Amino acid sequence: MHLRQSLYRRLGRWITCEFEFSRDARLGLRNRYEVESFKDVFCHFFYWQVFGTLKSAPRYIVDCGANCGHFAVLADQTLRRRFPDSTCEFLLIEPNPRLAPVLRRTLRQAHLNARVVPAVVGAKPGQQTLWIHPRTYMTASLEPFRDARPFPVQQFDLAAELRTRPADLLKLDIEGAEFQLLADLEDQFERINALVLEIHGPVDHRKAELEARLARGGFHAQIGPLPHFDHELAFYTRQPR
Repeated sequence: MHLRQSLYRRLGRWITCEFEFSRDARLGLRNRYEVESFKDVFCHFFYWQVFGTLKSAPRYIVDCGANCGHFAVLADQTLRRRFPDSTCEFLLIEPNPRLAPVLRRTLRQAHLNARVVPAVVGAKPGQQTLWIHPRTYMTASLEPFRDARPFPVQQFDLAAELRTRPADLLKLDIEGAEFQLLADLEDQFERINALVLEIHGPVDHRKAELEARLARGGFHAQIGPLPHFDHELAFYTRQPR
């Protein structure tokens, strides 16, 4: 571990790296994991391009795999500036119980009022087991991995949510579960106007099937897929039929 990382790991809770967006809204980063999350969202041109391509302000954003809440904060701040009359509402779904206090603090600091659901996302209600690394709370998966510990979590029924209220923008960062979820949601695609997608795993038949499924649903890639470390980033919009 580099000396700078070691020092920040020990001192970040008290000497916080902080960004001020306005008189009321700010964002503090208390450890290296939050710095990495901030860097992935705020320092990657992909997300800025996404919000730059929007022709109108989304009214409802659903963020699956909300993590520290940085995507929602970036969305809120850019929409406020591009569309001053924006009144966008947010649904944030994050299953990792160790991220819950981080997410609450992020939203409180950014003055972002959002509905937060502590659950994994699926196309029906139920229960799942989430595997979390005991030392790195940013690492979690529905599949067991070395040194991970199991946590029982609820499964949120996204299909039912979409039937109740369409999503102007759906963001999926769910560590490989996006393939099955989008297959299960195919009959709800007309309830989704735009899709921000992190695609995980190796290039194989699943990605080809995913692209074909999205195309059948009227989705067209506006940005990407772009390689980003061990996954790809893509932004799709749907053309009404």
